[in-house]
Amino acid sequence: MKKYGILAALVMTFALAGCGGEEQPEVASQEAMADTIINSGRETSDGGFERTYPLDNTQGEALHFYVTNEREPSDVYTELVVTISRGKKEVAREVILPGESAVVTTMLTEKEKEYTCKAEPGKNGGDMALCYAIVQGGAETEEPAAFLDEMVGEPE
Repeated sequence: MKKYGILAALVMTFALAGCGGEEQPEVASQEAMADTIINSGRETSDGGFERTYPLDNTQGEALHFYVTNEREPSDVYTELVVTISRGKKEVAREVILPGESAVVTTMLTEKEKEYTCKAEPGKNGGDMALCYAIVQGGAETEEPAAFLDEMVGEPE
């Protein structure tokens, strides 16, 4: 488990901006921190979520896509399919049920490649609601729900 000191610094950095229901601006580098927050926020949509970034392993060996499915747990049919692709090849995948959180991770290559973090409604379709953080850093991950609560904050 990583020390929470890094999280405290991250929280202070993003606390003023908060989630506010809007996507946070992309951050090119957080050099004083062990991990780089590429993007974070909340998204509601019926068409899916997709962000692509050119990355290599110079800023960290792994890409982590933290996601919470913010649909009500009673809405059991609105799962999220969360993936990371390198180019056109899917390299990591997770299905997240309503009210659940997960982190999808892939190791980065030395050469710069396009990595796409994607979330879309599962087999039953429907609207989706998610809280997310896209992070580049070490191979270790935090507990997803706690990390997203600290990074993005509670829904308004």
